[in-house]
Amino acid sequence: MLVSVRTPQEALDALAGGATIIDIKEPAHGPLGMAPLLDQYQIAATVRASSPVPLSAALGELADWQSQPMPALPPHLQYAKLGLAGMASEPHWRTIWKQVRSEFDVLRGKPLEWVAVAYADAERCGAPAVKDVLLAAIEDGCRVFLIDTCEKGSQRLVDLLPLPQLRELIERAHFHQLQIGLAGQIVLSDLPTLLPAGPDIVAVRGAACLNGDRGGVIAASAVADLVSALSETKITSTVDAALPQPRAEKDRKLTLDQFMKLQGWVGTGGQAKFTIQQGLVKVNGEVDTRRRRQLAVGDRIEFEGQAAVVESID
Repeated sequence: MLVSVRTPQEALDALAGGATIIDIKEPAHGPLGMAPLLDQYQIAATVRASSPVPLSAALGELADWQSQPMPALPPHLQYAKLGLAGMASEPHWRTIWKQVRSEFDVLRGKPLEWVAVAYADAERCGAPAVKDVLLAAIEDGCRVFLIDTCEKGSQRLVDLLPLPQLRELIERAHFHQLQIGLAGQIVLSDLPTLLPAGPDIVAVRGAACLNGDRGGVIAASAVADLVSALSETKITSTVDAALPQPRAEKDRKLTLDQFMKLQGWVGTGGQAKFTIQQGLVKVNGEVDTRRRRQLAVGDRIEFEGQAAVVESID
């Protein structure tokens, strides 16, 4: 359970309630509002003196850092995240994203584990689509993929992404060895719905505050209720998983050459091998010459003007 805090006391209350990741954020500054640098250092020092749990920090929106100098972040931070609101219209947003992350790493003196954040309400806030951010996270070597909402007080994550779509995104992230976190005004009653989809991290702010107000203060009792519900739901899921199940997705494999034959684009494995090695096939917009490239649900394959998306792996 990740809990976002704005003061050292909130961090201590979150830890007392059982939080396993402390995230430093100023909610008044936006969905990923960056806390003042002094607050970051104080919270980081307080947490590290009390617990070995991982520390993360929200650094605002990527667009914010195109016109202002970057600070040196606290050394105890392990994770950092930047929002991508307003970047969908920027054709080189991925390059800018890499540059800003790199500059933060250089100033800090050692690299952070970067969290790729996709907004489920991307169209409203002008952010790149969730699937595009996931692809960038996979190709750019991010460790964590977080799905959040930009406009707080509007639609929540459970309103914006149907559960089947959420499951596909989680499966694809896991296939590429990414941890996946879910946020976006998640409340206690959402956990039985969201947890069976398999997220690695559930991130909250409002649900951990008094009266559910994200602008209020963290309450240890609210955090404890969430942690308890999280544990109970996981236990139920574990019991269900012990029952006979269809072959797990991770045990199924679909390679690029197999997919081309299934689509009827080539007649034989030899033809598939030749066309792939000639650079005539694209996976997610990039030429891939590996005929044994393992595909995941959601991958888009293009060949000679034709395109198809992997819908399942059987």
